[in-house]
Amino acid sequence: MVTSVTSSSSYSIYSSYYTDSGFSECSDCPSSCSICESDIPSTPLRRSAHGHALRKHEVMDPAVRKEVEGKVCKQDIPLVAFVKSTYGLDDETVDRILNTKFTFPAAPLQEYKSIIEQHKYEHSMYKPFKAILDDFFKTVCAILDVDIDEDELLASYEKKGRHVVYGVQKSQRKPDDIIADSDVTSNPKRIVWQLVPHYFEFKKQKYYAQNSKGQVHAMGIVYKADEGASAAATSVDAANLRPLSALSADDSTMPTSRGPDHPRTPSEVAVSGEDDRTIKAKTTASGGVKRSAPNDHYTASRDSGGFTNSLKTTSSHKRQRITTAICQELQAAHYALECMDAETSRRYVTGVCIDDYKVWLMYHNRSHVFRTTHFNFHESPHLLALVVYALVRCTPTQAGFDPLLHFPIKGEDGTVSYSSEVTYPRNLVGACFVFPEGNGQPAATFIIQSPPLLFKYQGLLGRGTMIYLAKKPGDDRKEYVVKVGHTSHGRELEPVILKRLRKTLPSMQKHFPVVEAWRAFGPLALCGLLMLVDEATRDALIKDSRTIVYQVTLRLRPLWELDSVEEFADCYIDIVEMHYHAYEYARTLHRDISETNAMSRIVDGKAVGLLNDWDLACFVNEHGISEATPTQHRAGTAPFMAVDLQYVTNSGKLIPQYHRYHHDLESLFWLLAWAMLHFDIANKRRLDCKVASWGKGTWEDAARFKTNFLAEDCNTMEDYHVDVLPPFKDLAWDWVMPLAAMFQNARKAATKKDKKDRHYKFDPDSYAKEVTFEKFMETIQRKPRKWSHRKAE
Repeated sequence: MVTSVTSSSSYSIYSSYYTDSGFSECSDCPSSCSICESDIPSTPLRRSAHGHALRKHEVMDPAVRKEVEGKVCKQDIPLVAFVKSTYGLDDETVDRILNTKFTFPAAPLQEYKSIIEQHKYEHSMYKPFKAILDDFFKTVCAILDVDIDEDELLASYEKKGRHVVYGVQKSQRKPDDIIADSDVTSNPKRIVWQLVPHYFEFKKQKYYAQNSKGQVHAMGIVYKADEGASAAATSVDAANLRPLSALSADDSTMPTSRGPDHPRTPSEVAVSGEDDRTIKAKTTASGGVKRSAPNDHYTASRDSGGFTNSLKTTSSHKRQRITTAICQELQAAHYALECMDAETSRRYVTGVCIDDYKVWLMYHNRSHVFRTTHFNFHESPHLLALVVYALVRCTPTQAGFDPLLHFPIKGEDGTVSYSSEVTYPRNLVGACFVFPEGNGQPAATFIIQSPPLLFKYQGLLGRGTMIYLAKKPGDDRKEYVVKVGHTSHGRELEPVILKRLRKTLPSMQKHFPVVEAWRAFGPLALCGLLMLVDEATRDALIKDSRTIVYQVTLRLRPLWELDSVEEFADCYIDIVEMHYHAYEYARTLHRDISETNAMSRIVDGKAVGLLNDWDLACFVNEHGISEATPTQHRAGTAPFMAVDLQYVTNSGKLIPQYHRYHHDLESLFWLLAWAMLHFDIANKRRLDCKVASWGKGTWEDAARFKTNFLAEDCNTMEDYHVDVLPPFKDLAWDWVMPLAAMFQNARKAATKKDKKDRHYKFDPDSYAKEVTFEKFMETIQRKPRKWSHRKAE
């Protein structure tokens, strides 16, 4: 049973010892970590939606645009094929609906027409459109002989798109309409984004006016005039322009309220063209408005693969028109972001965009954005009937919810069963992940505990990592974590990497996470839409897609929960040694050293150190290089990255270089220095960041701090030692200071004057020869232990 409502409820996000730190593809594909309510910023030069703690529109709009840039499939999916593939309607049902002649309810249709013709505000469209949907749904149910009751119908949206639904980081979104279970809508306080299967986004595109500065004002957004446009080319008449009195008092700024005088704001001016595409409006030099060539939303520029690039153009006069996605699709991406951020694992989100009579569907997953072909529902009512029936009748799995996440159902006799098709309630505590047989492993079940969510990815596209606390049924002795993440297609999967490490380094097995179970599903298994595009587009999409990986490991402890500084020192040495042996003998480089990936666990009554989160690791050749990884690739967490990996040119581009062993070794040094400021072992807690430029600043801030830290003529080191926590004072003198000198001397030796231009240049090869495991251990006066293992093939 589904209805359409809104709510003002919010849901909490739990702090975590786990992180999706670093970024998975390159400097333009980021993520960040969330640690004990104190965020370390994302690693890249520009942040994705996941990298922002503040979720206001002025912050999130640019982030969401950048996140979907280049990720929109260039082929619109045929609507009927989309409905069959996504919502699971069979051919017979679809044919019966499409072959039925639908008659509009007279009063709602006339009201809707009047709204469009009189250019009334968007929220006035909701009620008549919803009445049309209700009527069509009843008609379809009668045709198919499906029993229904009133609870199954879409309810009117009482707040007219002005009622807030809260999301992560206290975000506030006001969806025009949403579809949710009727048990939820009976109590608006129950509704949260994690219970929303589908959203609706309305827009009216014909609100235009010019202010006194010759700028176009459209639905609350002010657009600058196109200086190169012709005054003669004007095709939006005065009837379509709002009077200047409708503008805000200060007509150079956009209205911020959402009252009747201030309709919802889009991201881009657009008017409906005569064909089935969107025509952008621009001002002429004289202040008029003209139509540009059809752009079809994101199609200003296409790459050679299967995607469109919504922001890049080859012409300056076009750049003015397409600097953002069209209004519906940007807002749709915001709604998809909120749904994908929900606590329950979500594979994709779908929604409906309505522009006057034009309707199309949107689909967002962790890899791409798809849209269907448009249709005019006034001319093709059978297609609207097909859409509403599919939306209302689809199961949670067909709506994109995780099919492996099952929720309890209590029978009349008191027995409890589990199903993935529960619409409400969907409480995580007591729910379970049910893994079918696969990967040579038997079926397995893990019950989610409290607090259920240890880490939640907060972006739309990307790794999408969710980490849950769990136990095995009937076994309360051990705690596990279920990690659900989306790994780039073609990358080695973390369970495969861990298996290789444990096989190659048998004597060090206790220093690697123990994988209890894992499953993986590739792009074709995750997205049936890939089979609905041509072969060339499909190949390009798959190449840029992700594989979803479920991995269950024993729960680990962060280093700040150890019992003493001495125990910390022993665990740290464990990590340094196992990291070296993983590189030297298993040819595996971790590439994401951070405070939340350096962990510990108890083995035979003793704490041992280990590295967690190997999903960014790579295999290297005999020269210590991963040739499959681009030189522009960067992986890691900003405060702990090697300084030269954060260097950029004057134009802001990364300096091409491979991620090598000495970079990770330097990261281990920064982890040590960081721990002595922030790991309050006496109270088993991690303190808030003490040095903003190091832990919360930009790439440049972090690199500058670390450079100054190693500089002889800077006071940064002295200030650091003052702030070191008292229990770590001796270790700081014995380890941090000598290691800082070692890295400083290495940088000096690697910085040489170029004979040609006589400028000093940093030589990474020379630096690598100076920064070695042997020198590191010698500097801290620790003798490396001998371990039995064999070389990886």
